[in-house]
Amino acid sequence: MNPNDKRIVIAGAVVFALLFFLVYPNFYHYPDEQTYLRNAYLIFNGKMLITDPLYSYGYAFNGSAYVSAYPPLHSVIIAPFAFFGWQSSFLAGLVLQLINLFIFCKILKKLDLPVVFSLLYLFFPSIALLSATLQAEMSSITFVLLTAYFFLRNDKKGFALSGFFAGLSVLSRYTNAAVALAFLVAILLDKEQRSRAWIFIAGAVPGAVLMLVFNSFLYGGPFATAYSIMGYASFTLQDFPLKALYYIALLSAIYPLMFFAMFFSKNRLRNATIISSVLFVALWGSYFFFYPRFRLEDLIIGTDKFEPIVPLMLVCYAECVWAGIKKFSLEKHMGKIAAAAIILLVACSGFVMLKHKEKQDQKFGVFRQIYSETGQGALIIVDEKIPSLSGGYKETPFTGMFFTEFFGDRKLASINGDYAKYITDEDNTFFMTVQMDPDIRVEITKLQKP
Repeated sequence: MNPNDKRIVIAGAVVFALLFFLVYPNFYHYPDEQTYLRNAYLIFNGKMLITDPLYSYGYAFNGSAYVSAYPPLHSVIIAPFAFFGWQSSFLAGLVLQLINLFIFCKILKKLDLPVVFSLLYLFFPSIALLSATLQAEMSSITFVLLTAYFFLRNDKKGFALSGFFAGLSVLSRYTNAAVALAFLVAILLDKEQRSRAWIFIAGAVPGAVLMLVFNSFLYGGPFATAYSIMGYASFTLQDFPLKALYYIALLSAIYPLMFFAMFFSKNRLRNATIISSVLFVALWGSYFFFYPRFRLEDLIIGTDKFEPIVPLMLVCYAECVWAGIKKFSLEKHMGKIAAAAIILLVACSGFVMLKHKEKQDQKFGVFRQIYSETGQGALIIVDEKIPSLSGGYKETPFTGMFFTEFFGDRKLASINGDYAKYITDEDNTFFMTVQMDPDIRVEITKLQKP
């Protein structure tokens, strides 16, 4: 087998697409997905602010209006797909995954590594799972890969474009600022290229300016975020070693020792990969919100915070695996090795995507129950048996994930607030209790008239 045969990669892409449509989502699973989808709809209508608290589901209160908790770029990307209906928005994940596969292949070719190793990216279980969601990790990966690809050009234009995509990546997820910093430091560490660091910085300026303007408009300051206005953007060194080791263990378990491969690689992405990985471990290891997950699917999805830089680790991993194959003269067995690896990767990815599909279907069942038991214009007052992270959400409890303009006119209030002032039509007012353990379930009753 020729490890540079593009037909193998194309065949892998076809298999992945078939797998994707086999488990095509009916609904989303994470509350964040509702926010990205809702932002996409609001983009159609030129809105960024919600003033009515009863329609503020999934949004945070900034003191005068309700705003998205996330930067806008991922919603802009999924908006064209959502234009054809909310369920078509999930196609964005497949398209981004295939685009990312193409860029990953281009990076491997630039580094003289066999393109067959791009299947390590395509079927990386947690990335495969996230491709079937509306999470911003997928577009984050796109911009990080573009940052790496143009960085490898090693010329002025390449550094300018690398900086440009690094800047844009922050508009997809704020934590990608650590990736931009990592590439800048990598340039500064290169004696031959450090004089061109200003080109990278200049390229990143447009994205940085857009981010600062967005933050100022929605959150009241260039460096403010939704997390800061809600009061839980906190970091702590408490249990830092435990959390850091937990993430390192996860990143070393899915593909054996993947996290450590970058320290032994010699390619030009090595320094940027090491720096960004260390920064991400420091960031998420000190973030206050943490809980270990030990079920198989949850163990895999536990790396979701690291997905933007996982492709960088995979490039280094591919280099080390290829070096090992050549060292032990296993090239003649590449066909068998690749076949066994592909079967295992497809099976693992398919399993986690299928298990995730079950959770999506469960949420879809809850959504259909809410909409079958309430009517248009209904006021739904929610009593949630779920610990709240912050009072900053006010009238936007967790159940808001089931609501958006795509699904019709429903108003949502929390029983913890002064909901009585919102009751204008007693015949169209409902109480809903929500339980989360072990699975989400709801009970809906009509308002009892005195």
